[in-house]
Amino acid sequence: MATYISFDIGGTDIKFGVLNEQGKVLEQGKVKTETCGEKIIATLVDIKEQWSKKVYVRWCSFLSSWICRCKHRVFKNRWSN
Repeated sequence: MATYISFDIGGTDIKFGVLNEQGKVLEQGKVKTETCGEKIIATLVDIKEQWSKKVYVRWCSFLSSWICRCKHRVFKNRWSN
């Protein structure tokens, strides 16, 4: 069975949900948001890898409305210069 992970990257927490093909939420959770884009990406990869050990993860989606300014400007929203 294919599953999907949806991430909501907020300034305080990263919330995530694991859904099946019918859109039913199988699991949800949250972790604290790191202050740097590279660490945020590492957190997202860790969550995806943990779930990939349990189920087949077909796709991940991301939602974020904030800016993380790091050395390499990993995250930048549409209002940034």
